[in-house]
Amino acid sequence: MRGVPSGHQLEVRLPAGKVVPGGRSVDATEGDRLQVCLSTSKRAPSSVAAGEPWLELRVAGSEDAEQKLTLRLRWQVRGLSFWQRWGWLILLILGILLVLFIICGYLLPQRFQGGLAVVFVPERAELDEQTPQPLRQWKGVGIGFYRNARAYLHPDFRLSGNPQGALASLHAERGGTRAMPGRGNSLFRETLEGDWESVPVPGRRARGGDVYRIGERGPYFRIATRGRS
Repeated sequence: MRGVPSGHQLEVRLPAGKVVPGGRSVDATEGDRLQVCLSTSKRAPSSVAAGEPWLELRVAGSEDAEQKLTLRLRWQVRGLSFWQRWGWLILLILGILLVLFIICGYLLPQRFQGGLAVVFVPERAELDEQTPQPLRQWKGVGIGFYRNARAYLHPDFRLSGNPQGALASLHAERGGTRAMPGRGNSLFRETLEGDWESVPVPGRRARGGDVYRIGERGPYFRIATRGRS
């Protein structure tokens, strides 16, 4: 006699079968026990019936008022809470986002070019005598979790990922490498005319063949790429 909420189903069970609203008729005899049932799905919402007329049973093919029976029903359904209903989906989405966050933490950082190498020596004249050392051979100069690759040049002429006491540093960035002075140190780049221009604190883009001087008297380092000195 009225629509039930989604996920709800009313039916009347008899020995010969069950009757559902709008369904087929079922044979019934005098003395048969009728059982009215409300079934709900797992995700049915909360609902309450307070004695309203919900069902009308009638003899098939008859409109006689004496052969009709109105059923007033009472029930209370406690549906799933928001978290019970959608918690699995929220956790799944959060899990996917967490996995993506972790994956991107190692995919997005910029890496040094595969052929990038450095000559790091005490004197300017030694730059042409030494073989460029690939950056990848030094420990700790790769990427980190959401951190671009970086290499710090130290007074012992070694490179590492430790910034403590570094004289200068190289940082991978999109499309290349940036040279930056160390804390408390000045950095200069040699121009084509043989002069030395100061490198600002934020650094500048380094190209293959660039020569740098740390401080007024060195040491010196040169950027090299694979196949070039």
